[in-house]
Amino acid sequence: MGIENVVKRIKAISEEIIEGSKIAALSGVIRLFLFGEKFTI
Repeated sequence: MGIENVVKRIKAISEEIIEGSKIAALSGVIRLFLFGEKFTI
């Protein structure tokens, strides 16, 4: 369990968070176009 493994894990987690926020933002935009209203996430 070296520092490299910790860094790799942090990078992987942050990438997952970024992907998740992209999906959330995209679904928010889709809802905005479909319903014409803003939905809070």
